Amino acid sequence: MDEVPFERMADDTYEDVRFADLRTFLVVQRLLSVAATARELKVTPSQVSKAIVRLEQRLGQRLLARSSKGVALTPSGRRLVPQVQALLTRFEQLRSHGKRAELELTFAAEPYLLAICFPILAGSLPGVSLLGIAAPQALLRARMADNVFDLTIVGADSGKLPGAWSRDAIGTMRKGLFATPKRAAQLGAMPIQPSALRDVPFIMPLVTVGTEPTTGDDGCPLSPADRRIGHQTISMAVALDAAVESDQVTFGPAASARRYVESGLLVEVRVAGWDIREDLFLAYNAERVRKRTRDAFLSHLREVLLAAISGKSTR
Repeated sequence: MDEVPFERMADDTYEDVRFADLRTFLVVQRLLSVAATARELKVTPSQVSKAIVRLEQRLGQRLLARSSKGVALTPSGRRLVPQVQALLTRFEQLRSHGKRAELELTFAAEPYLLAICFPILAGSLPGVSLLGIAAPQALLRARMADNVFDLTIVGADSGKLPGAWSRDAIGTMRKGLFATPKRAAQLGAMPIQPSALRDVPFIMPLVTVGTEPTTGDDGCPLSPADRRIGHQTISMAVALDAAVESDQVTFGPAASARRYVESGLLVEVRVAGWDIREDLFLAYNAERVRKRTRDAFLSHLREVLLAAISGKSTR
């Protein structure tokens, strides 16, 4: 019988090929023994032989040369091994894809909020595969209408939401000013007056608009124009580390600075008249996120923010 290349098998022939037979063929070619293959697959030698014969008939090719000493691959069998391996690998990938989480959602938030919320959400939402995106607040508001993400955390000043988007309150985040103990002592007895900060360098948030980096809004009562700008970075975590090393001050969420304060690396500097609290909301596309999923997000985010404020673990 003329040999038929594997890639050119007729559709009806291909449909009759059993994946179990292909797997059996790969085990036989590895062990070069029908008996050993039967033991590994926990079947009878007769079943192994029938699988190989069936595969040879469907492919129109002799795959194994049989003798009293065992079996060996024919030239056709050797040529088919990598193709069969590739086919089974692709099949397993398709099976694995089918076993992925039933729901994939993109969740966006400011970097510090993503760092606080994402790990808990990832471990508390079975059946959901999360893609986390970190971006500054202004960019989150601007991209909401583009549906780049399904859910995001926004502030009270997020304005009118586009299209199918809605929002629900999840909690409040307090912000404060943080400095090294040395710098705090230099500023004087607390609460200090805002005027005491006039010549103190601030580590400022940095955002990228288009291709140009620019100073972002950190919610500080002192505008960038009223502050001496020191280092700039896109990450609150980096800003806190830089504050420890450079003796500059930084303004941001108290929850992000908690471990620095508890370890004594930084202290919170109380400023007269400053009690900055930001109301936070979960914004979501109601057409793309089911109510049950929204409710789960709201429940976990409220718990996470409450824990972040109190300093208590959610676990």
